[in-house]
Amino acid sequence: MKLQRMRIEQLRQFRKPFVLDNLQPGLNLIHGPNESGKSTLVRAIRAAFFERYRSTAVDDLRPWGDSAAAPTVELDFEHEGRSWHLTKSFLQRKRCDLKVGTDTYSEDDAEEKLAELLGYQYPKRGASKAEHWGIPGLLWVEQGTGQDIEQAIEHAGDHLKSALNSMVGEVASSGGDDLIETVRSQRDTLLTGTGKPRGDYLKLEKDRAQSELEIEELKERVHKYQEQVDRLGKLAQDYDQAEAERPWEDAQRQLEEARVRYQQVERLEQQQNQEKATLSQLQQNHRLLQQNKEHLEGLSRQLEGRKAELDRAERDLATAEAQTPMIAGRLSEARTAYEQAEKQRKLAGLLQTRQRLEQDVRRLEQQKQVLTQNLAKAKEYHQQLEQARQQARDNRIDSAAVKNLKATANQLNEETIRSRTIATRLSWQLEPNASLTLNNEQLTGQGEQQLLEESTLVIPGVGTLGITPGGEELASTRRKLKTLEDSFAEQLKTLGVTSVEQAEERLSAFESAGRAQKHAEDLLKSVAPAGIEQLVSEQSEAESELAKAKSQLQATPEPDQKENVPALEEAEAAFVQAGTALDKAESDEREHQAKRSALKQARDNAKTE
Repeated sequence: MKLQRMRIEQLRQFRKPFVLDNLQPGLNLIHGPNESGKSTLVRAIRAAFFERYRSTAVDDLRPWGDSAAAPTVELDFEHEGRSWHLTKSFLQRKRCDLKVGTDTYSEDDAEEKLAELLGYQYPKRGASKAEHWGIPGLLWVEQGTGQDIEQAIEHAGDHLKSALNSMVGEVASSGGDDLIETVRSQRDTLLTGTGKPRGDYLKLEKDRAQSELEIEELKERVHKYQEQVDRLGKLAQDYDQAEAERPWEDAQRQLEEARVRYQQVERLEQQQNQEKATLSQLQQNHRLLQQNKEHLEGLSRQLEGRKAELDRAERDLATAEAQTPMIAGRLSEARTAYEQAEKQRKLAGLLQTRQRLEQDVRRLEQQKQVLTQNLAKAKEYHQQLEQARQQARDNRIDSAAVKNLKATANQLNEETIRSRTIATRLSWQLEPNASLTLNNEQLTGQGEQQLLEESTLVIPGVGTLGITPGGEELASTRRKLKTLEDSFAEQLKTLGVTSVEQAEERLSAFESAGRAQKHAEDLLKSVAPAGIEQLVSEQSEAESELAKAKSQLQATPEPDQKENVPALEEAEAAFVQAGTALDKAESDEREHQAKRSALKQARDNAKTE
């Protein structure tokens, strides 16, 4: 089998149609950055072959946040010189169609045809797993599952055993007695009568056990070494990627995106900063008390220096007092900026919420319009279908009976012509006012008539003539003609028509009604594959969702200010920056107050001393 083309739509990140074609025989490489959809393409191929179209365990194919999506996969491939086209839709529009050359299969027939082609089976319920894949499971290795190849071999074991049994049967049926005797002799040299190893086989068993232990140790060492190599490669790759991408230039954006996820952490950090500030103040007070203690111990030696200490404390306190208005002003500015940033953030969030709701309303209105149009078309096609069915009922007639009627009419016509050729011909040409009587029918003027039966001719003033057509052939023809006339009349009565032409017209009308009925059914299925009731249900659901979205939009207040409103990410970043600035200003103000208290304490201590 050679895969040639694939097309996916509404499947994970591929909301719009994506086509991958020009696949060549042999190895095809698909490359791209992370999260570009490479694994999604492989998942789509696996779902097309191994998942049932009506399965409810394929929610991982649905695009995030789109409950109305219908993931669709189309595959074109070649097998045994024939072109195959597979189309499978999941979830909202469950459908499976398979076209093989000029043959088409649908629904379960299509899936059974695929299973027969590839030699696997579908699960009775739930998602498809490795135990259902059979032989294709040996050829299907997903990313990160290469170490599990033994499981795939185990699941394909039954099929492999069947193939091996078939091969052994062929050997046995072709005269393999010598081979069996040779195998039995070699087995006796390796096994005892009870089937236990001996000789070289026993030694090999012991060597194998020892080798298995050594292999396990080597595997463990290889596994650890591979983990170290992978770790080293990952670190080297991360380092090269960091040097190439320079992620620190994008740190601010990442910080803004992470802010929402780490709000709780930030609150804990704020509490920790406050406790650190309190600890710092206590430590500073402790240091001041320690200094005071040392100062008191040296009073006897430093009595002359007390005045100098007092002057220095007065100067330091005056300097700190002079800085108080500036620090208070910074704190006020930081609080004002924080409040403004918080207001802008709330405004941007409200505006983004309204924009999202407006988009939902437009999308649902469009969906409702499409469903309404499809419902109107479905009703129109349903009416056409009923009309075609009524026309078929009104003109129902058996085509074989019409064919027999036409054959009887042709035979009757042929026999009529033949009877005319062998019948007794009577012609007359009479004088004016003269007449004859043939079988109680008056004849005048001139004319001609063919006689198939015994007849009586009356000649006025002369007498009566008896005319008997002769010959067995004429009698046989007359009887056959009578039989055909009776059969033709009975067939007309059975069909309820008066002529062959009327029967052909009714047959033509009946066949035309059948084609119209098939066409109307196809049109109805194209717009309502699950029926009109399902379409009405989908329309009601769309109307309900639309009403809900409109209600949410109406309940969301419209911001008074729309101009010069930044984007939500920008507003969040500004809010974080303002919060950081406010924390810094509050921290500076606390440190300043602590410093003032310490300086006042130092001055008071100096005065007291």
